[in-house]
Amino acid sequence: MFQSLGNYLKLAGAYVRFNFRAQLEYRGAFFSQVASMFLNDGVWVLFWILFFKRFPVIHGWQVTDVISLWAILTAGFGLAFGLTGRPRLLKEHSRTLAQASVMSHDQAV
Repeated sequence: MFQSLGNYLKLAGAYVRFNFRAQLEYRGAFFSQVASMFLNDGVWVLFWILFFKRFPVIHGWQVTDVISLWAILTAGFGLAFGLTGRPRLLKEHSRTLAQASVMSHDQAV
């Protein structure tokens, strides 16, 4: 059991390294995307601060509650996309791999 867990962790580490290197292939685009996301996130934080200055409590939610929830969600989203490299395309990749597997099986038979 632990050996298979170790294998999965090694595979996940290999995917992370591969995707990070792929992102750094176009360094200018990578760093401009990082900078623009920091700017975007800063604008959202500023928006929520200004919004809750005008309306301090909305149905029991305060600015700290909303920013904490927002930070957790965006961090999870950022980690998922940053480490796995476009999980939305996973469906297409898995379909392509499945078709290739079937084709290679058919050719072997």
